[in-house]
Amino acid sequence: MNYKRLIFLIALEIIIIIILLKFTSIDKFSNVISRIKPIFLIIALAIFYFSFVLRALRLKFILKSLKIKINLKYLFLNTIAGKFISLIVPARGGDLLRIYLLKKDKKVEIKNGLSIIIVERFLDISIILFFSILSSFFVLTKTIDWINSLFFFSILILALFLLFLFFSLIFQEKIINLFKWKLYRKIMKINFQVMSQIIVISKNKYNLIVAMFLSILIWFGDVFLFFFVILSLNYSLQFIYLVFIVFMIDLVTSVPITPGSLGQTELAAIIVFSLLNIPNEISIATILLVQLI
Repeated sequence: MNYKRLIFLIALEIIIIIILLKFTSIDKFSNVISRIKPIFLIIALAIFYFSFVLRALRLKFILKSLKIKINLKYLFLNTIAGKFISLIVPARGGDLLRIYLLKKDKKVEIKNGLSIIIVERFLDISIILFFSILSSFFVLTKTIDWINSLFFFSILILALFLLFLFFSLIFQEKIINLFKWKLYRKIMKINFQVMSQIIVISKNKYNLIVAMFLSILIWFGDVFLFFFVILSLNYSLQFIYLVFIVFMIDLVTSVPITPGSLGQTELAAIIVFSLLNIPNEISIATILLVQLI
């Protein structure tokens, strides 16, 4: 591991904590922290690690659509490794490690590895977006421009991806022969191989539905993680509010631009919590504890 990078990330986290504490008084924050009930944090931690079991199970069903059989234990370790690397490199770099490990250990072709990651991300963003929009109808009393814009562009990106998938396969030969550059043709061929594998995955309705159901469980696991963290602070919050908060944070951080979404998560959480007039000391304590887990 690059220890300079690790030291930098720790220093950055300390700076973020100091900045967050500027939004509340030390006395109020200390009072909230002093009320922590450890049992609920232990439950939250268990939920966090159980989510990797669900992710591994989802991966197993997606692989089944490609007629690839890998044991659940390996897939669990693969997802854990990916998560760890994503904490220290930006833009979900851990996914690249997962593809590499599947290729190295289980001889899974790169095109299959890439198609699996794309399907996982598509399921994740679709579910996060759906529940963000749905919960907003019950929570928000007025329209908020930046939230509407976020919803619009998220839907647009998903729609463009589906259109690209549809039309690129129809005009595959024309696109490949559009330019004569060898590198261009090689990249396009790999692209269409990945796309064809995505189509194969989507055609197995049973495995896809199970993967979608598991994705819902995974992301509602996030909701319950927040639920028990907030409960540990002896604070109560309506469940639908919690659903909105968690899915909005997940939507904002679905494309991480920093390692482990460091700073990105905290900023998104502060903004979303403030929309619901939740005390700053509660929101800051919640964010820090969730990040610690």
